[in-house]
Amino acid sequence: RRPLSHNSVANILGLLRRMLNVAVRWGFLDEVPEINTLKKTSDRLEDDKWFTEEEATSFIEATEPKWRVLVTVATRTGLRVGELQALQWGDVDLDGERLTVKRQWLDRIEDFGPPKGGKSREVPLTWDAVAVLRKHRGRRGDDAFVFGGPYRVFRRDDLRRGLTRAEQASGVSKHVHAHMLRHTWASHCIMKGVPSRVVMLWGGWENEEMLKQYAHLAPREVEAFIRLIAPSGAPLRVVKSPPTDRSGHHGGTAGKGGEEIGL
Repeated sequence: RRPLSHNSVANILGLLRRMLNVAVRWGFLDEVPEINTLKKTSDRLEDDKWFTEEEATSFIEATEPKWRVLVTVATRTGLRVGELQALQWGDVDLDGERLTVKRQWLDRIEDFGPPKGGKSREVPLTWDAVAVLRKHRGRRGDDAFVFGGPYRVFRRDDLRRGLTRAEQASGVSKHVHAHMLRHTWASHCIMKGVPSRVVMLWGGWENEEMLKQYAHLAPREVEAFIRLIAPSGAPLRVVKSPPTDRSGHHGGTAGKGGEEIGL
């Protein structure tokens, strides 16, 4: 009953376009009809799509124990839901304060697949993520899943309901969903001045296009770098050109003096 999201409509149009291409290849159509692509609704991430630092702390504290470790790790690492589902203790190096994303769980086929982009990546852990993970591990073996049951992945619907309960308990006036935790992580990285290339590496993005929506959160201090281009206070000498006649020829030489302009 709700309107389809921008991404859902884009996916449907993409599927339709591929079907029409197949129809042309099989001879059922002479050409593919023109399909207008969707325009982006916004080039920046709205404030209600991520948590401030204070909101993130309040939300984590309000999350029930069953989901608190996952919410903490997701907010501090930016892992996608499928990557959190597939994470095993053998992928986590608590002493080295990092984890490795090797696979993701795909609900549509109910099986594991490679991470988005097809490459494994290492993600550093913050001190609080290390602390909650160390306490959470207990005697679980390397092949056990970090979240969910020891040998089964958690269900997305269960996580969604857990986030809804935490939203109500925290008093945060934002609609909370699992991907919002990834938005929060990326927003905090950019706000703290982490270079976009590093955020790409940690977050598993193939290009910087997705990071443009966070660009407005970058510290304003970077604008000070423009002052490095020209030294401040250095005067420039502007030499007056000699007068010219009607035909454009110079009527003399430039004067010896010049006019200084201070910058």
